[in-house]
Amino acid sequence: MRTANKLVALELAVLMAVMAQVAAAQSISGVTGTVQHGASVVIGGSGFGAKAVPTPVIWDNMEVGSFSPRWTGTGSPGVLKVNSDNQRHTNSRYNGMANFVGTNYVEHASFQGGTNSPKWYCQYWFKLGDDWNWGTTGATGTAANLANVKFFRMWSSGSAADNWVTATEGWSNDCIYKSSGPVNESGWFGGGYQQDWTIGQWHLLQVEYKDSSQRDQRDGSVKMWMDGNLILDDNTLLTRSVAGSADGEFMRPYGIGFFNSWGDASTDDNHFYIDDCYIDNTWARVELGNAATLAACTHREVQPTTAWSASQVSVTLNGGSFVPGNTAYLFVVTDAGAVSPGYQVTIGGTAVSAPGQPGKPAF
Repeated sequence: MRTANKLVALELAVLMAVMAQVAAAQSISGVTGTVQHGASVVIGGSGFGAKAVPTPVIWDNMEVGSFSPRWTGTGSPGVLKVNSDNQRHTNSRYNGMANFVGTNYVEHASFQGGTNSPKWYCQYWFKLGDDWNWGTTGATGTAANLANVKFFRMWSSGSAADNWVTATEGWSNDCIYKSSGPVNESGWFGGGYQQDWTIGQWHLLQVEYKDSSQRDQRDGSVKMWMDGNLILDDNTLLTRSVAGSADGEFMRPYGIGFFNSWGDASTDDNHFYIDDCYIDNTWARVELGNAATLAACTHREVQPTTAWSASQVSVTLNGGSFVPGNTAYLFVVTDAGAVSPGYQVTIGGTAVSAPGQPGKPAF
């Protein structure tokens, strides 16, 4: 009998734990404001968690005609420029542009920002011009230019030798991720990128990154999406070592954009465009997508937040390439990476709040 009672008690405890998890999960109950580009919108609900600094570390859509002064660096001198053509959508007037002409030196068309932190969310949109030619050989080959392109890199702002990077391998048509420096570990992903990263179209790269909690601790993690498709997911990374991080430094985004590691002597043009760059030292964020679940979204637009509490988040709506009349869904992501169910809205229209409890507001 005691055994049966213990089993019943155990089952009840498990059930209560599951119910508590469900109750704690975040959800959106209502949205106020006009859901149109540039408008102030308030998202109400529960379980949103905390975001100590409500605004992102950096949000730069270049719409003032210059780069944000909050960037630590904006590419190699003279390479990355503010540009007024090849815009991603009708709400945009400017983007960043670089021409990777084959040279005998490396070229950065990327951004740096933030101070060292254990956790980051980063994203940027990019477009490869119609004149783009991927490199397909090693460093000494005849097609080395744009064969080894670093497209996301983490490095500390101090003296640590450890850094973590993703790059293209032109000769294999794969991408590689690598802990460089004393760790020197690598893996491969994103096969067929030369075909998937369609020339002449805008693409969105998104990254959730977390450093190893301790030196020589294999609990670092990364999730990387291209156009909403999860292309890399690893939670066993070793990103910081005793040998490389004797001072225990975490990292910060060192390269958001493209870094051409190998040049050549050719003179052919290779235009690269970058826009809507976002960096934050938390995974907490708001996104607008084209499906009822974030995992199913093939079109995502990050929403710069202006205020954040467990029950209410304010954003300046970034419609991106959504147009008036489109059906879209809002999502709140917590610092732990948990995603709310999508909340349906119509772009350009006034959102209608979901009904609340009788006698109580929706939020």
